[in-house]
Amino acid sequence: MAKENISRGNTLKLKWGLTIRMKLFLLAVIIGLSFLGTGYLLYSSFQDIFVAVQEVDSASRKGRLISGMKDELGYGGFVHFFQRAILHEDLEYITAAEARLKGFISRTTEYMNLPAIADEETRNLTIIYRVIEKYLRILKEMKTLLADGEPLGDMEKKGSIDDQRAIAAFKWFESYLAKVDREANQLVKNTLFRIRRIMLVVFGAVLLIIATLTLAIGRSIAGKLKGLLQVTNDMAAGNLVKRMVVKVDDEIGRLALSFNKAIKNLQDTVKSINSLSVHNQELSKDLSENVEQTISVITEINNGINLISDDTEHLTHNIVASKAALEQILDNNKSLADQINNQASSVEQTSASVEEMNASIKSVAKITEEKKKAADKLVSVTMRGSEKVNTTTEIISQISRSIDDMLNLITVINNVASQTDLLSMNAAIEAAQAGEAGKGFAVVADEIGKLAESTSENAMSISQTLKSVVEKIKEALTAGKESGRAFAEITAGVKEVADAFSEISLSTDELANGSREILKATNVLLKSTEEIKSDSAQMQQGSEEIRNFITEIQEISANNLIGVKSINTKSNDIYDAIDKISQLIIQNSDNAEEIQSAMDKFKINGESVFDDRIDTSVFINARIRHKLWLIRVEQFLHDSHSISEEEIVSAEECSLGRWLYSSGLKRFADIDEITSLEQVHKKMHEKSERLVALSRAGEKEQARAVLQELKSFSQTITGYLCSIEEKIALKNAAQELEAL
Repeated sequence: MAKENISRGNTLKLKWGLTIRMKLFLLAVIIGLSFLGTGYLLYSSFQDIFVAVQEVDSASRKGRLISGMKDELGYGGFVHFFQRAILHEDLEYITAAEARLKGFISRTTEYMNLPAIADEETRNLTIIYRVIEKYLRILKEMKTLLADGEPLGDMEKKGSIDDQRAIAAFKWFESYLAKVDREANQLVKNTLFRIRRIMLVVFGAVLLIIATLTLAIGRSIAGKLKGLLQVTNDMAAGNLVKRMVVKVDDEIGRLALSFNKAIKNLQDTVKSINSLSVHNQELSKDLSENVEQTISVITEINNGINLISDDTEHLTHNIVASKAALEQILDNNKSLADQINNQASSVEQTSASVEEMNASIKSVAKITEEKKKAADKLVSVTMRGSEKVNTTTEIISQISRSIDDMLNLITVINNVASQTDLLSMNAAIEAAQAGEAGKGFAVVADEIGKLAESTSENAMSISQTLKSVVEKIKEALTAGKESGRAFAEITAGVKEVADAFSEISLSTDELANGSREILKATNVLLKSTEEIKSDSAQMQQGSEEIRNFITEIQEISANNLIGVKSINTKSNDIYDAIDKISQLIIQNSDNAEEIQSAMDKFKINGESVFDDRIDTSVFINARIRHKLWLIRVEQFLHDSHSISEEEIVSAEECSLGRWLYSSGLKRFADIDEITSLEQVHKKMHEKSERLVALSRAGEKEQARAVLQELKSFSQTITGYLCSIEEKIALKNAAQELEAL
């Protein structure tokens, strides 16, 4: 069968040969036959082992039964309880001995039922069994005697049975079973040795055959696979030029032909990937530029929307303030209207009061004139009263002096009373000394003493009365003096009252003239109040209309604010969509770079598939990342977008920073602008910290001022990215010229 070889443009006719499948089939047949022979030999050997194992098992079982018989008869068994029964004549020991005998008989029966028992075994078991029957008969006699309550008597002599033959039989069993066990074990060992020898010979032969065939087949396959391995290594290194050389029509030959076709298809695929990658980069670049332009336009629109939103909020705030002020004006107008109404009533009342006051002033003037005359009369009366008070005061002074003389006389009376009392005491003493003759004198002395005592008491009472009178006179004298001063003051006051009535009379004349003027002014004020009242009602009506207009304006402003916020929300949705698109574009660009990096090792016609040009869309994507970050920061101030504070503050966490510190700085370290870009980027994020702090504190206006500074930094960053992009584009152009 002819096959075509593509290597180096040669065409060869393939020769027929033994295929690998056939070779492996022959090897499997030989191995199978070897294992069948080995299995047959092992089967026959295992039959011998099975027989030997059965013999070992039978010997082991017989040994256990013989050992059990000895245990039933030996110490702690039948013999032990038999001797105890004779010694103690106790039925309990006889019962225990019977139980041991039953166990012995059971084991003996089991032994007799074993297969393939030798005649010698049967003969020795019979000897042992006959001896045990003798013991059993004696045991039954002992049991009968004890049951009847009779002594055992000479049972000990009867119990002396010759058991040497039984002991010899047990020894024969021990030697016989040991011999059988040795022979069985030896048979097992011999069989295992024979199996091991067969296995070694057979497996040695099989391994030799397998090794020979495997070596031959392996050498044949290895020679063919060596070329395949070389081409595969070159292919793994990216060389798609070399092809497999195929001479024999077997599996490897057909595999080589298929492999050559696969390399050719892979070569075509790599070329297609190259063209598609270049086209994809161009599309990504165009799409990135369109997205960047879209972001710029939407940013301007959003700035306008934010400005409208701020102005609308400010307008709404002013409308609310105006409405509140207008409400206050309306309240003031109502209050003013009420005050005007009250004022009108008051003016009317004032007018009536002024008229009444005018009449009262006339009446007061008349009364004042009358009272002035009465006051003049009162002045003359008070002057006369003052003179009388002075005369009374002088008389009281004279009485006071007379009372002083009376007090002196009372002092003399007190002295006389004291002397009289002393005289009475002396008379009483003399009467006492005279005895009976002096009784009459004693009576006289007693009366004199009483008279002196009464005189002293009366004098004291008169003295106290006079002192009280003196005090009253002094008080009357003081009151008289005060009355004099009071009359003097009254006289002066009455004169002042008379003078005041004169002044009041003059004032009432002036007041009458003034009240007439007030009455005229009150009439004018009443007319003006009516006019103000009418104007106030019109102003109240106008204020009500203005309030209705402001309410409508407030509703319109609120609807506008809702619409602006809705537009802002839709704008955020657009930003999110653009963000997703930009992320997809960035991911597509990154994937294209990874594809280019992965496919760069492939060579077609001795040359690399891809060139070393740098895709400049990476800088467009960097600008897109940065502009989207700035948009999110602005939305952060309006509480309309979710961005973490860390992404705002940290230079490493923002989208531009992640690109810059992951690959940008290293990849474009030879360009000076990349260092300047990093410095401006850090300064911008330092300002961002202040923006976040002001936003937390609610200082929105200051935060917006900081945002303007961030926008200035952003323009500088965008300029650096454009400058780097231009330099990379110049490098790419230079490489294209060198390639030409």
